[in-house]
Amino acid sequence: MAFVIGDRVLIGLTTDHLANSMTRRRVRPYRDRLWALEEHIMRNHPTAEFVIQPIDDRFGPAVKLEDLDVLVVSENTCSTGLLINEERERRGLRPLEIVTIPHVLAEDGRPISSTRVLEGECDAEGRVGGEPQN
Repeated sequence: MAFVIGDRVLIGLTTDHLANSMTRRRVRPYRDRLWALEEHIMRNHPTAEFVIQPIDDRFGPAVKLEDLDVLVVSENTCSTGLLINEERERRGLRPLEIVTIPHVLAEDGRPISSTRVLEGECDAEGRVGGEPQN
């Protein structure tokens, strides 16, 4: 969605340290997630202008950069988007327009998630079944 509504896209990618501190579930290493994200973008948005930035804290660069306009969040992270806007205002920055995108569902009607992919419940395209990822 960010590539549909924006000319330039800043993507925050959670570091291993933050990801592991937020969940007990297994998380693919940052380097693997970065590679997969770059591959996805190059395949689906080959002319897009984007930057991927590591996120080490709950808010990432969204509370530090003035020249942002829109924050794209998932249904799971919408509340964090509201907190980001509160923090931006506290720091004297204008709030961002928040665009909430729905979950992408697998064939079984349940959301695709990295946990489901890692456990082999579905693949990244939502096909059900398969083998667990290493």
